[in-house]
Amino acid sequence: MTHYLISRLLQLIPVLFVLSILVFGIFRILPGDRALLLMPLDATPEELERARRVLGLDRPIPIQYIEWLGRVLQGNFGVSQGDDRPVVQLLGKAIVPTLQLGVTGLVLGILLAVPMGILGAIRHGSWIDYLVRSISLIGFAVPTFWLALLLMLLFSIQLRVLPVAGYAALWQDPVSSLRHMALPTAVIGISSAAALMRFLRASLLEVLGQDYVRTARSKGLSGQVVILRHALANALIPFTTVVGLQVGALLSGAAILEMIFAWPGIGWLTLQAIWQRDYDIVQGATLMMGLSFVLVNLAVDVLYAYLDPRIKYVKE
Repeated sequence: MTHYLISRLLQLIPVLFVLSILVFGIFRILPGDRALLLMPLDATPEELERARRVLGLDRPIPIQYIEWLGRVLQGNFGVSQGDDRPVVQLLGKAIVPTLQLGVTGLVLGILLAVPMGILGAIRHGSWIDYLVRSISLIGFAVPTFWLALLLMLLFSIQLRVLPVAGYAALWQDPVSSLRHMALPTAVIGISSAAALMRFLRASLLEVLGQDYVRTARSKGLSGQVVILRHALANALIPFTTVVGLQVGALLSGAAILEMIFAWPGIGWLTLQAIWQRDYDIVQGATLMMGLSFVLVNLAVDVLYAYLDPRIKYVKE
């Protein structure tokens, strides 16, 4: 396992290198001049040329990339054009609300998906199975922004039991934080559960048809033991892959939901930076999102070995 982890960590280097090239290159071919964004409208051509030299925009693109990559490796993603604060500081501040919302939403989705997916599989073909599939289909079909607005209209406008939007730090005001988290967490949980329950049901149905499950039943084991100890353990392996994809997406920031609920996370920060053409923030956020997907993928691969003892990562 140790050799495998080292090997996978080394494989991250070329992946992140290619990602950095794409991120840097895309923002260099976009139309517009960064110097124009920083200088006043009445700036003279000499002043604009001076600003380009300060920003390093007068150098060849490969030189600009090498200098930018060197700063990134030192943890320097630049300075925000909007409030003159380091991008690392802004990203560090935004990742906390994103983690807070994403983790709670995914946990809610798993808590909803696992029992319903199991119930749909063991009651295959019944009205319960039909209900589970219908709920999953509706969850797929309903856009998250529409569900967010619907819950906001019901619980915030009509019933007035939850705040419409906003954010409160959990460690500063737990009660207010939980009230502000309720609606966005419910939206993420419902959307995640729709995909997870459908995948778990299909995976569990496939496992229930295997010979070792029939053998376990023929030994006189109870249905609960067969499902939980034999079938579910193997069905969770592909299910974990889907959970990993959900984690990567949520860590990247549910931008639309964060905008609707005024939640100051990575998605909200990135959209604000795009509108303001704050390239340093967008580049830093994009690299952080790519790194989160890569690390989650590595964590899922390692988790496979614990879910299935037959999987062994050995030195080739």
